[in-house]
Parts: sequence; C-alpha cells; structure tokens
Amino acid sequence: MSVWAGMVIYQLSPGSKSRATAIWKERVLPFLSKQRDFKGAYWLVGQEGDRAFSIDLWDNDIAASTFESSGLHKKLVANFGLLLAHEPTRIQCQAEECLVAALSDAAPASGQPAGPATPPKAEGLALKLLETIRSWKPK
Repeated sequence: MSVWAGMVIYQLSPGSKSRATAIWKERVLPFLSKQRDFKGAYWLVGQEGDRAFSIDLWDNDIAASTFESSGLHKKLVANFGLLLAHEPTRIQCQAEECLVAALSDAAPASGQPAGPATPPKAEGLALKLLETIRSWKPK
C-alpha cells in the first residue's frame, strides 16, 4: 500500500504570506488531522514572491480523492478568502513516485545542458519527504 499526496500551489495576494501561514496552522492543519486515513501535511512558503505550496498525505488513494470530491478541500480553501489571488487547484498522485520523478527531473542527464537548478534546501526537503513517506507503514 502506498502513501498518496494532494499538492496545491497557492498564489497569494501581495503581502499575505504570514497571515495565510497562520490560517493554515490554525484552521487547515487541525481539520486535516481529524480526517480518516490522514498521514500528515506540509505548508511551504517561498522567501520571494507570493506563492505557497501545500502537500497533504493519505494512507490510500480513496482517502486522498474523497478529500477533494467530498468538497472538504474547497471548504478549507475558503478559509483563505481574500488572501488568494485566485482559487488554487489540487493535484493528486502516488507520493513516492511524484517525489522520485521531481528529484530525477532536477538532476540533469550527463551530456545534457542543465535546466534551472533545484535550490539545495528544496532538494533536501524533497529527500526528507521521500524518506518520511518510505518509512510510513499503513494502518
């Protein structure tokens, strides 16, 4: 059994990163923590620009897709209100495969010109997430 992830990129209104982070910690994470088959979540905010990124992790694909299809994801996004420049979209995938693909895409093949470099901190976080996901055991 695999861990499944929902990933969301938020385009925030200018200057609203700290308030959006507080809302995520105070309203979103406690709600997610009470959901069946929920494993964990991450909220990432870039130092530059007005973007945030969230990852929600689930024991199985049914729990991950039910979270969105039931309207719960939309309900949680509504907590951000005017802090969002536009409504974000959530994508879902098998967590380990997504992270492995993201890490392999970041490393240029030999003889190929390097694309945009993955910042060392971002690569370190992705590796830590991958290690965490691999260590989880289903209930």
